[in-house]
Amino acid sequence: MTRDTRKHRAAQAAAALLLAVAAGLAQGDPAGMRSYRALAMAPGGERIAAVEAVEGEPKTGPRVVVRETASGRIASTWQKSDCAQCRLESLAWSPDQKSLAAIVTDPNAGTASVVLLRDGRMAKLATIKGVASTVRWSPDGRQVAFLATVGAKKLMGAVEAGTRQVGEIGLAQDEDEQRIAVVAAAGGDYRLVSPADTFIYEYDWTPDGKGFVVTSAQGNGDNNWWVATLGHVDADRGTLRVIAAPKMQMNMPHVSPDGRTVAFIGGLMSDFGSVGGDVYTVPLAGGDPVDVTPGVKGSFNGIMWRGRELLASVLAGADAAIAAIDPDAYTTRMLWQAPVGAMANRDGRFVFSADGRVAASVTEDFEHAPHILAGRVPALAAITHDNDGYAPQVAAQSIAWTSDGFDVQGWLVGPRNVDAGKTYPMVVQVHGGPSSGAMSTWPNGTGHGSSKPVRAGSSPAVDTDLAVAQRIRAPPSDGGGRTFESCRRGHTNTAHELRRQGSLTREEGVRCPPTSTTSSSPGRATSTREPSVRPRRPRACPSSRATSPSCPTPTSDSAPPSVRSSRPGAP
Repeated sequence: MTRDTRKHRAAQAAAALLLAVAAGLAQGDPAGMRSYRALAMAPGGERIAAVEAVEGEPKTGPRVVVRETASGRIASTWQKSDCAQCRLESLAWSPDQKSLAAIVTDPNAGTASVVLLRDGRMAKLATIKGVASTVRWSPDGRQVAFLATVGAKKLMGAVEAGTRQVGEIGLAQDEDEQRIAVVAAAGGDYRLVSPADTFIYEYDWTPDGKGFVVTSAQGNGDNNWWVATLGHVDADRGTLRVIAAPKMQMNMPHVSPDGRTVAFIGGLMSDFGSVGGDVYTVPLAGGDPVDVTPGVKGSFNGIMWRGRELLASVLAGADAAIAAIDPDAYTTRMLWQAPVGAMANRDGRFVFSADGRVAASVTEDFEHAPHILAGRVPALAAITHDNDGYAPQVAAQSIAWTSDGFDVQGWLVGPRNVDAGKTYPMVVQVHGGPSSGAMSTWPNGTGHGSSKPVRAGSSPAVDTDLAVAQRIRAPPSDGGGRTFESCRRGHTNTAHELRRQGSLTREEGVRCPPTSTTSSSPGRATSTREPSVRPRRPRACPSSRATSPSCPTPTSDSAPPSVRSSRPGAP
């Protein structure tokens, strides 16, 4: 686990505890909250599949629920009832919309299987002893590809527990290598098609079905993600050709329908899976990547081709958004946005139909529990209402300010009822963003907190702490100084707003904890471009009220904050 990751997890845990206290949570209804994850939309857009579970229910195996996109009505349900401990991931519809491919992992057996769900029955295509993820159908629907780590010594990811190191450390033959595997949809033996000495992070089929576009690196997959290159793997020969090796991190590579261009999200990112940046394109034949979203004040976290255009999910300030990108004209149009947290699957925050006209996501905010949002873009609406009975636990406002020409956004989270003239303590949580920014999420298991939610009609205590979760961006070359300056200014601006509301009468100062300055991409929500380099480790703020070069006192150019409700549709 990296030091940045440990700090981020500690900050998240602190925020979870803080919001649990702030909500004054009462015991929830025994039925529990319903969760939705691993969304997959059928190519035609008529149906959505998701792995669903209800908090507190007996563990009887993972459950896949297929719903009608227009109404949310359940069309079918399948459950792996013979494996209570199993986990089901990575749902993918076949091109003919008749089957779902998925990965079923059995931690007790140490195996991962590629399965097909069709007509209410499950067929097992392949099983490996190790770890598998990310199933993708070939364009003609005759094959299923997946990422396989055969004989894996650990789970994939830098934050997972490592293996015991004995003897000479760092030998190439001891490294786990995640490779592309392919199996026929009709069944049979799988074959590994990518090089044995290369770790594949992400991949997608080329439109002709003869190869894959990949991000990859040689050696230890956890250590080398930051230097991964963009490449092409020939499915027959198993050879890897480098397309581009820019000095930035890359996510979600996809090839255009004509097979000529690769699009990916590029920027300065933290551990693998923390996605944010600009959208770049590069010829599949090779060349220099070009930023096709220059100047967009938002951080992209998902993309798909729609003809000659791209559809993308975006974190734009306080909002989750859907955007259309014309890579030839370098223009971006926002099609839909709202101040919510959004999540669909590992490919992005939204899933789309093949023509891009229908979209879906699991959305939530500080005051509304998770639900599936779906419909024709931009007319998206909630299609599930299982969690509608949960009353808001906290009040939240989006606050924005400017620091040295950089746009900064944060959330003011606190009790729903505030007594004028009463003093409330305030905690400032700081972390680099916006790829790791604090989105508006329900303060429960799916968001920041972990306690039981409050059902409508309950009366939780409200005279508790106020919290500010700030998403900040600082130039990675400044050693963290502007990060802490933004922290101080954010505290000043937030205190200004609380005084205006009459809910802050005394200050005890603010302590800015050490934090990573890793940011998403060059130029995200800023007035200047940032170099694509790894940041230096920031200096810690002093615990006293004294100032230091890395955590100065806010100056008079800190603009008063603009305040916005987190409730969708609010003015």
